[in-house]
Amino acid sequence: MAQRNTSVEVSIVIPSRYPSERLRQCLGSLIEQTFAAKCPQVIVVDDGSGGDYGPISDGLPLAVEIVYRNARGGAGAARNSGARASTAEFIVFLDDDCLVPPGWLEAIRSFMESHRECALAGGNLRPISPENWWSQSAQDYILRPAIINEQVHVVTAHAWVRRAPFVTMGGFDERFADASGEDWDLSRRMSAAGLEVLEASDIWCYHAHPTSASQFFERARRYGRWSVLLPEAGNDLDQSQGRRRPSAVRAVRAPLGQVRYYVACYSQLRGTDVARMRAIRSTGMYALFSAVFHRTQRKYRRLQVSE
Repeated sequence: MAQRNTSVEVSIVIPSRYPSERLRQCLGSLIEQTFAAKCPQVIVVDDGSGGDYGPISDGLPLAVEIVYRNARGGAGAARNSGARASTAEFIVFLDDDCLVPPGWLEAIRSFMESHRECALAGGNLRPISPENWWSQSAQDYILRPAIINEQVHVVTAHAWVRRAPFVTMGGFDERFADASGEDWDLSRRMSAAGLEVLEASDIWCYHAHPTSASQFFERARRYGRWSVLLPEAGNDLDQSQGRRRPSAVRAVRAPLGQVRYYVACYSQLRGTDVARMRAIRSTGMYALFSAVFHRTQRKYRRLQVSE
């Protein structure tokens, strides 16, 4: 890790596969932030492309540090590289396809100051326009902090940590090479170590949610492929999605149990401000997502056994 710099309160780490227009827009949204105290350190980590970020970062009224990785290692490895280059007590992880609203960073600072025992926290994600059935289902069930057996699991596309416990836990597990499960694994390990992991539901940013069937189910396959690295693989997806759900592991083993489980999911979603037709659509699409997830997971479990 870089030496602590007391002139910086917050380091923002943004992993990026290559220079892109969406990264430029992400950095542009940071310009709109107001800072009650010291300006943040902004670090963009290039995950092995070796691209030129000058056209993206030059001319911005915001100092941007570029950290290059020699080879692609995935979002978790890139975040670790950014954390090692950071100098602040608080490290904010933000994906390059996110846009943050005014007041976002001040809200994070206030949250961490009022929760001094919190080691890791995650905010909510709202879909960037256009919003459609696919992005709505992702928002309602997939891309949001989850509560599993009373433990919060954050989505590190939009999350923040305290430096000391993050370093102690060894950062992200870099075996998760494709932005699928490294955040759940970090949440699990921190909770198991007795560290406080919280959901900050009132702090949100915009994110490029899936807007097509191919994007939606590709995410399900990716999650299923990498979930086999989790000790509780197979238990997570169906117990999660941001609200306390009935135990799903037993429920999904029989068709009737599946129906009861997804009816319970629908009922809990309707308990929020989600309209009836949207809740029906989102729950049905979540059931399809789960089916693809579990089919992919079974495939990679068999491959593990055969090896």
